[in-house]
Amino acid sequence: MKNTIYKMSLIFILCNVFMLYITDPKVYAQQNIKITLDKYIEKFIKEQNIPGASVAIVHNKDVFFTKTVGITGESEKKVTSKTPFAIGSISKSLTALAIVKLIEDKKIKLEDPVQRYLPWFKLKDPQISSTITIQQLLTHTSGISTYEGLALSDKQSKNSTALQENVMKLSNLKLTAPPGEKYQYSNANYIILGALIEAVTNETYSSYMEKHIFQPLNMNGAAASKETAYEKGYLTGYQSWFGIPRKSVVSYDNAGAPYGYITASLEDMIQFIMFLNRQEHTQFLKKENIDLYLSSLYKNNSEKSYGFGLRTTNINKGDKMIWHSGSTPDARAEIFILNKSGSSNT
Repeated sequence: MKNTIYKMSLIFILCNVFMLYITDPKVYAQQNIKITLDKYIEKFIKEQNIPGASVAIVHNKDVFFTKTVGITGESEKKVTSKTPFAIGSISKSLTALAIVKLIEDKKIKLEDPVQRYLPWFKLKDPQISSTITIQQLLTHTSGISTYEGLALSDKQSKNSTALQENVMKLSNLKLTAPPGEKYQYSNANYIILGALIEAVTNETYSSYMEKHIFQPLNMNGAAASKETAYEKGYLTGYQSWFGIPRKSVVSYDNAGAPYGYITASLEDMIQFIMFLNRQEHTQFLKKENIDLYLSSLYKNNSEKSYGFGLRTTNINKGDKMIWHSGSTPDARAEIFILNKSGSSNT
């Protein structure tokens, strides 16, 4: 999303904290780690002039560390573990999870052309439009540029048909690369996926996500529309004005949930993290489809790849990090899963 300075931060971290023995020295060491983390976060937030933040570190099923600080922008309410934030482009990870759910339910296939479900979908070149697949949208290899995605982003759309309307705005778009040949991160890809989810399920994107993603994962505070977000306690954050945080004047974008405007609390994201780490909600998808969801579909280079709204980076010999970041005009979010070679996360 737009590369500006964001001062309302939401950070979700999952890492392998090695806890091998239940002994007094271990407990003492853990407490020292928590104290160090707490001091570091306090220092960082003060230095960066961040008004409010939520942080969690999870190991398997154990929530090792949490911290919430500061206030929201809209009403200056104290940030708690239940405070919803806009999670930015981490929304793509959840949209992609919905796609995998539809694959499991045998309603779509990765290799299917988009026009099979959105017959009205077209770009400037009708022939090329018919070849773009669901997988190419997921991996940002459709040929739609980053710029074209930004042109549709953060428009503060209010109506319930905004997703479909934004896809229709692509009708004069000329691709900058043939489908499948080049990685170009673009919000437009996930706007199209959101409209596809609506067409396949005959539900709004928000309704489908609520019933088939959020509820099964126990993400009870998460939302994918402006109305539902505010019902669940969402409040706007802050924007930076020459380094000084100011209450945001940017409204929720109703066409933005699939690429960046899902809202969720720290508690919600902990549940999502536990699913990603295969510790909770393992019945939500069959094992082969969880494997599919966490797989890499497009290799950017020898170290980095992109899959179902998730990035994978090789960080050491045999070690990898699954992650995604996100931002809106008044929020920033990060989620990391660090898998240590030789260790088990199952």
